[in-house]
Amino acid sequence: MNRAVVDRVADAVLYEGYILYPYRPSVKNRQRWTFGGLYPEAYSRAGGGADACANQTECLIEGGADAAVEVVVRFLHLTARRVGAFDPPLAEWRADEVGPPRPVETLRIGDRYFHSWQEAEEREVALGALTIAELLGGPRLREFVMLGGRRREPLHGEGGAVVGVLEREQQPLAGAVEVAATPAGDGAFRLTVRVVNRTPFAGGGRDDALLRSLISAHTILGVQNGEFVSLLDPPAERREAAAACLNVGVWPVLVGEDGSRELMLS
Repeated sequence: MNRAVVDRVADAVLYEGYILYPYRPSVKNRQRWTFGGLYPEAYSRAGGGADACANQTECLIEGGADAAVEVVVRFLHLTARRVGAFDPPLAEWRADEVGPPRPVETLRIGDRYFHSWQEAEEREVALGALTIAELLGGPRLREFVMLGGRRREPLHGEGGAVVGVLEREQQPLAGAVEVAATPAGDGAFRLTVRVVNRTPFAGGGRDDALLRSLISAHTILGVQNGEFVSLLDPPAERREAAAACLNVGVWPVLVGEDGSRELMLS
């Protein structure tokens, strides 16, 4: 699919509510919140479903069985950034020998400030072209795993001494994307895309769950040999089928030039 147009909109969605966070913790805004967060299933169940673990997109496609859809799921993968101080400073840095530093929220080195907070990395799960004929034969499931990791960066002060360390740790993520299609009237099909966070969660608070969540999760849809139907303004003959589409936590909208019906952002 030609994603040049949709990516500009999707990038704004991806960081909405995240990039607007303060660059450092503050008394005014201590709890993170974003659009489209999908939390681990266990955390969601423990909270009675108040924090979703899945979303679902349903939309209509006009075309034949040879119409092919592409599905791309995008989200942010959070990284915990922690700052530590060494008292006294270290003469040299040996990552495999350095013991734990003293945790601090902020470390000042000259005119620079280093804060314990969170960062984010863009992630993407892309499913290749799937024809309607294939999907009518049964749903397609794509499972994915995003590996975590940990890295440490020494912070040097005056004279080169190591006065602190910047540690970044990312928890692994696991999830699945399921795509299905069913007939929805003459020459139309209902496309269903469900995204679920299956990351294991042994317990903890909201901050622990966020590090194992799909943040700002959204779906990009493209179609070849067919066209999407606007759910906001469907033609008369498609209104009933459009009204029957069930969207949970997301809403698909057409993206692109006026009259274009090849791309959707949910």
